[in-house]
Amino acid sequence: MKKISKILSVFLVVVTMFSMCSMMASAISSSSSKNEMLTYYENCLKTTAKKGLIKVDNTWKYRLTGDYSGLSERDAKETAELNEEFFGTDWNTEESTLYYFGTSDKDMYIDGQPDTVWMFSIKRRIQEFDFTFKSAKLTTAKNGDITIVFNLTETWDGGSNKITITTITSKAGLLKSFVMKQDSKFMDISVRGEEYPMTENTSDSYKVTYKKVPVKSISLSETAVTLGYEGSCTISVSVNPADATYQDVYCWVDGEETNEMIANCEINDDGTITVTALEAGTTTLNVCSYDGDKKATCEITIEFTFFDMIAKFFKDLFESIRNLFIF
Repeated sequence: MKKISKILSVFLVVVTMFSMCSMMASAISSSSSKNEMLTYYENCLKTTAKKGLIKVDNTWKYRLTGDYSGLSERDAKETAELNEEFFGTDWNTEESTLYYFGTSDKDMYIDGQPDTVWMFSIKRRIQEFDFTFKSAKLTTAKNGDITIVFNLTETWDGGSNKITITTITSKAGLLKSFVMKQDSKFMDISVRGEEYPMTENTSDSYKVTYKKVPVKSISLSETAVTLGYEGSCTISVSVNPADATYQDVYCWVDGEETNEMIANCEINDDGTITVTALEAGTTTLNVCSYDGDKKATCEITIEFTFFDMIAKFFKDLFESIRNLFIF
């Protein structure tokens, strides 16, 4: 009987804990108010900033179109040609990657919050740009991902802006993607000074990557290299462990900040690094991983013979003379 009671007690504890977890998971639902959804999302950002974020891939698209129907034929043609020259006729696209070194780097903080929290905060956008928060809609996928679509508006003299922000967070409350689309309507001035309506469309998409296997250390194939005049070498980078989630590195040569480099470095498409000699002397190649900021170095010695110095003197002299004629 006592054994049965113990089993029942354990069962009740398990059921209670499961119920509590279920209640926590369902704390935000499609029936929650727009402010509750906004608060939930903002809390997800704080979790995101602490969970090993490595990089954010950004795709920015922009299109500007005009309605020239109210202009004279000549004015419409000239205005359309001018706009086409500056803005094109289709979407302009730019892609970039933002790298993060972890929230311990205070240079990545803005107003006391990690850069990711500041960048993707909808509350900040509402306050900074005076957006009006209209509505929010939430849906939950089978894998637990929560998608919230926030609708906002902005108005000003002679124009309006419709903003749609779509966020996807994981079941654990981590930001997975952030997409902000804006559709603006305003009046512009034509080539001949007439007003005509313009439509501006932008799409700003961010995809977030987290580390699953962190970088513990990196090493270089060379720890010391000697180069001659205009010499170069290729150095390989090894990441430990080999299956680290994000293995990209960046590099610099001492003196780069003060423009007093005696060598330069470049990362190749295959991940190797090419170092090229510029001046005689000794310097250090520094290589760091984006994930964890793990560092490895290589001492670079550049030696010029007497004939190398003569060749360099005449080359520099020729470049100086050529630049005089160019400028």
